[in-house]
Amino acid sequence: MTIRIITASALAMAASVNAFTPSTSFSIQRRDVLNNPSTSSLNGYIAADATTEEFDSTASGLGFAADNVISIFGTVDKNGNAIAQEMKHYSKVSPLNDTSGIKIICKGDGAEIYQDPGLSSTKRITLAPLEAVGNALASVDAGVSTDGKIVISFVGGDDLMVHEVLSGIQQLVDGLDIKDPKKNVEFRSLSDSTFPIDKCGVVVTAGDSDAFYIGGQYYAVSDDDISTN
Repeated sequence: MTIRIITASALAMAASVNAFTPSTSFSIQRRDVLNNPSTSSLNGYIAADATTEEFDSTASGLGFAADNVISIFGTVDKNGNAIAQEMKHYSKVSPLNDTSGIKIICKGDGAEIYQDPGLSSTKRITLAPLEAVGNALASVDAGVSTDGKIVISFVGGDDLMVHEVLSGIQQLVDGLDIKDPKKNVEFRSLSDSTFPIDKCGVVVTAGDSDAFYIGGQYYAVSDDDISTN
């Protein structure tokens, strides 16, 4: 049977980036890379295409994951490695209209782009989180201090891939030169079907902040909207 990922952000949590190493390998077909199936060791929620075997993707935890906003929280260690610590499900994500108190170090948008190789055999793929990081690093506000707490927040559609976010975090840590054991760096990743696929936004803020950014708009989730069943 053919298996596709519903959301790669809904992965099992553990104490390090290696926590995303799987217990099972799946042969997956990414909807944004046609005719290029690959074997991935992502331990995520899955749904089946119509084949000879019936499969209810709305049953139990699969439906719960598909119907909820999924957010992963973690920290960045002294070596710049992202350490996932917690995953939460929310019933909704809301626009954040008042951003006056947010100290924005940088922000950026990105889109996944697949360029036709033409006569060449080399395919050029631009990943949305990494393009967002590149655009963010090109717009750093040098007037905002990075001495205190720093929060890195990614947001995208339900195709947002955790390993791409983790790579983006590493690039941001290096690009902002915040790989320091004395710094308090946290990260968050949010995925929801209300956001377009193949798009990603990132914002880096100084101090406590609940803001996510994508497409020129800020968003937030509330603990009042945490889903438990």
